[in-house]
Amino acid sequence: MKRHLGLTAGLALVVLGVGAFALSLAFEGGFPKGFFQGATLALVVLGVWALVKERRGPRDAWLPSRDRADDEPDPA
Repeated sequence: MKRHLGLTAGLALVVLGVGAFALSLAFEGGFPKGFFQGATLALVVLGVWALVKERRGPRDAWLPSRDRADDEPDPA
């Protein structure tokens, strides 16, 4: 259930970002256009982050220090 909720939230953020982009096209320039462009970037990045986080899960976490410790023998 939690996984489905995370995917839904990530997709909703991306869709809201696309909507903000569409709204930014309605303005010629100035603060409103920049505001919606910034919202587009923030919403899409957060949405993609949420989707990737839910897709990878905790078992696929990568820690360089553990990889190095597993590959190299003990220096002592």
